[in-house]
Amino acid sequence: MATAANLTHYAEEQMGKWAFTDDTVTRPTAWWAALMSVKTSDSAAGTEFDAADYGRVAVVMNETGSLTGIFDNDAALEFGTPLTNWGNCAGVTLYDAETSGNAWAFYDLASPVACDAGAPVSIPAAALIQNID
Repeated sequence: MATAANLTHYAEEQMGKWAFTDDTVTRPTAWWAALMSVKTSDSAAGTEFDAADYGRVAVVMNETGSLTGIFDNDAALEFGTPLTNWGNCAGVTLYDAETSGNAWAFYDLASPVACDAGAPVSIPAAALIQNID
């Protein structure tokens, strides 16, 4: 589903601080996936869906097999069945909070996916792959 995985400038800055053991940085304890109608970039926020029946979903990113520094979502991300048309999804962004928060990584879709009323929206396990090396 995702064709590219990128870190935002914010994430790169935070990870750089971790590398130098900066104690002022709080590492996220949870990740939340958001569906985007306009893609996020490394330096600009995208546009997240805004519908009463839409919400971010929790995601667990685990290292894949014996490859260090490569992570993916360990389970399918189930956004539910829209009651209204949410629009076309152009990408997925990982945040450090269920609402608001900071964007850390973004994943572009090869082509937009319609999120229409009555059609379940999910992202398969291992579709979001992040290399942090």
